[in-house]
Amino acid sequence: MFQIRLTPIVKRLLIINVIMWAITAFVPVLNLGYHLAMYDVSSEHFRPWQFITHIFMHSTSRDTLGNVDISHILSNSLGLIFLGPMLEGALGSKRFFSYYLLTGLGAAALHLGFSKLYINYLNVQIYEFTLHPTRQTFFEIANDMLPRSILIEDKNFNNMYNLIDKNLSPKLINQEVVEVAEKFLNDIVALKANVPMVGASGAIYGLLAALGILFGDRKFYILFLPIAVKIKWIAIFMIGSAFMKGVVFDSNDNVAHFAHLGGALIGAILIYQWKRTK
Repeated sequence: MFQIRLTPIVKRLLIINVIMWAITAFVPVLNLGYHLAMYDVSSEHFRPWQFITHIFMHSTSRDTLGNVDISHILSNSLGLIFLGPMLEGALGSKRFFSYYLLTGLGAAALHLGFSKLYINYLNVQIYEFTLHPTRQTFFEIANDMLPRSILIEDKNFNNMYNLIDKNLSPKLINQEVVEVAEKFLNDIVALKANVPMVGASGAIYGLLAALGILFGDRKFYILFLPIAVKIKWIAIFMIGSAFMKGVVFDSNDNVAHFAHLGGALIGAILIYQWKRTK
């Protein structure tokens, strides 16, 4: 069972994360979410420093009543509290901090790599639609890549979608309608490139991978369950779940599952490398 004792770097990381989250949530004039979140390299909002800064940012979305959602910062903080001290004790503070940053970078790299492949795939789908435009093909592409929330929240997307729905049929189809449909699909691709990624989740998965390798047979009491489970099984379950959710793509899922996998992958490589050279 883990003994929760905050180590120096873990304590500093928690403080930084909470401060950055609070400023982002309650001092919106600074617009930190825009400047420090991780954007796709094809986005006009991308800046090189975002590879590092996104690790210390967390979601500050609000519900319909205006309340700030704390689930993102809370889950990553709990992960850091429960997993971080044990690994910092094993690696030492300096190496632990390097490990944390490197797994965060690995998370961003795999996320951006997958994002690039996915956007290229969508562009090919759109091109093939323009060659053989049919109503069925359009809606297969649109429904696969379009989060339902956009049609509810964005009137322009909703109006364009309804316009295409009425006019993209064998009797009404023409070049003008095809161009409108193509623009609609390209706008969705551009929207996806401009969705920012934030959070330390990739680094947290890196911590989980490290503990699974170094202390796999030690047992951990899962919150709200009266049983102890070996760390390696928790790591395998969490990383496996991230892989399955990433492969089975859902446009309505806004979690960066490949970022989680990137953190775990780089973490595993680093730990095995350090063990080999120790």
